[in-house]
Amino acid sequence: MSDEALRDLLHDAGRVLARMGSSALALENVTTQEDIAQVAAQLADLTQTVEAMAKDLKAMTERADTQEARADNWRTIADIQDDDALMQQERVDLAARELADVSHRLQAAATLLQESGGSGSRISGKRSFAE
Repeated sequence: MSDEALRDLLHDAGRVLARMGSSALALENVTTQEDIAQVAAQLADLTQTVEAMAKDLKAMTERADTQEARADNWRTIADIQDDDALMQQERVDLAARELADVSHRLQAAATLLQESGGSGSRISGKRSFAE
């Protein structure tokens, strides 16, 4: 519940209580029937105020629930994106390992070709991949 909404609710309640208090001072010269009528009117007013406050509170609760659901959705989306990023990083890491493996095999093949002699080998005399 926002501070402003809470202030409004407390203001309404205070206003009703103030009216009830000022009416109590005027009760000195009234009949029982009038007294009952005033109390009934005050109770009716208080009931309406409480109902309005309950309605406002319900609306605020629903808004809070909606905001919480939205926040949950955003957290879920963020979790999915984190999972996707992790999977993407794992793919990049795997590709890097495979590329390093291929590079090592190519280097080994080049080394073998160089060692097999210079008899017309196209690689002899050229720099190796590791240099």
